[in-house]
This record gives sequence, structure tokens and C-alpha cells, in this order.
Amino acid sequence: MLSVLRKSFPNVVIHANRMVRCKSSQDKCARNALIILAPGAEEMEFTISADVLRRGKIHVTVAGLQDCEPVKCSRSVVIVPDTSLEQAVSRGDYDVLVLPGGLAGNKALMSSSAVGEVLRCQDSKGGLIAAICAAPTALAKHGIGRGKSITSHPDMKPQLKDLY
Repeated sequence: MLSVLRKSFPNVVIHANRMVRCKSSQDKCARNALIILAPGAEEMEFTISADVLRRGKIHVTVAGLQDCEPVKCSRSVVIVPDTSLEQAVSRGDYDVLVLPGGLAGNKALMSSSAVGEVLRCQDSKGGLIAAICAAPTALAKHGIGRGKSITSHPDMKPQLKDLY
């Protein structure tokens, strides 16, 4: 994920042992990320993604797949989203769309037509999509990125090998 961020956000400097800083005259990066949080998502994949992006001065919106209700993650950690997916999408475009994995969360992402619409919109405009661990199978389900190179958890390979 960091290598993709480096290419897409050239004003962000990433240091292995220090916080991420923007290198601009005002120390601000006008970038927006949307993280879709589904019930059963892997909390570490969500938390670390949100943390790294925010440390990089990227504005992060956390959208709940099921409205704004608290989301119970894979290890019973409860996270309250900023807004619903519907509301987040109505507010504008995002530079990067992040899908945390987690088996149950991924199933919810795969079965959501709203997620499919957001993914297709992001893909059609050439926007970045970061699908973590099991989440690339949601890309496959919604027809995103076929024929391109992707990474996933090794257990997802059988579901992805014919498409990517």
C-alpha cells in the first residue's frame, strides 16, 4: 500500500522510523480517502490504513456500509463510522478508496450493490483502490481490474487466479 501511495501522492514523504510528513509550503495535502467499513471487517487493516493516511495529512472519511451505526469488527472491536456510504458518496470524489479485509466484512462488501457502484465509479475515473487481504475478491465480484496485477491474502488465490 505504501508504494502505491508514494506514486500517487508525490507530496508525501514516508520515513520508516518517523511520522509521515507532507512536503509543501503549507504542510497540507489536499487528498481525500474513503474507507468503507463493513461488519466483520478486520480491525487492524482498518485502523492501520486510517492511521497511515491521516499521518500523511490525507483527509479520511470512514463510511459505514450499513448507515452510521457502530460496526462490530472481526475480533469484536466496535468502530463508529463518520458517516454512511450513501452520504459519503454524495459529498464528492475521493482520491483513494480503501477496502479493509476480514472474511465476514469481505462477504458484506461482495454482496453490496452500493459498493459495486462506488468501485466502478472509482475505477472508471482512474482513481486508486486499495483492497486489503481478502477484499480483492470484492473487486472480482464487482468486475474491477480484470486482467491487472493485484495482491491478496494467499487463501484468496483460487477465487482470483482466473481473473487477474
